[in-house]
Amino acid sequence: TGIYPDWEHLGAAAYDRVRNRIYTAYAPAYKGTYHGAGDLFASVLLGKMLQNISMEEALEDAVAFTAKCIQRTGESGVDTRFGLEFESFLRELAPNRSFR
Repeated sequence: TGIYPDWEHLGAAAYDRVRNRIYTAYAPAYKGTYHGAGDLFASVLLGKMLQNISMEEALEDAVAFTAKCIQRTGESGVDTRFGLEFESFLRELAPNRSFR
């Protein structure tokens, strides 16, 4: 479940126990229910952290990537019960690539 600082944004928060810090990242909120968004977010977050990217940057990347996929899915008009359209963006997750 995401966090909403206001009605126009959705994001996530993470606690870094080693540094005793809380990180947050936000993106525009899109109306509707998007099945698989949490799974996609968690996968991107873990993948980035396994590339030794800081938790703060990994959180920002995961939120941005998930939001981009939600936006594409919403604009495409497909039934959101079939999951997010993320395949065309997968190349952006390769190490040393940026999708912001």
